[in-house]
Amino acid sequence: MALMDRKKPTSPRHALQELAKGERTAAALEDHLNTLEARIEELLARADEEKATVDRAAEDEDAADANGTSSGETTAGGHAKREEAKS
Repeated sequence: MALMDRKKPTSPRHALQELAKGERTAAALEDHLNTLEARIEELLARADEEKATVDRAAEDEDAADANGTSSGETTAGGHAKREEAKS
């Protein structure tokens, strides 16, 4: 509240300078918030992708267990190996 603490009235020129300074500060804050919002969106998207990967791996493991494959057998990617029946 620096403007309110002053005892002398400000000139119109000074008031305009203060207003411009406030607008620049507001624009800088808005830019920073936009950057933060974009970063949060990236993190949320990555978290969704990782959750989907974990869910798929769990489904693969459940399917492998249903087919009689040991849950300890995995591929290099960490997914359960699937044994295919040979005709």
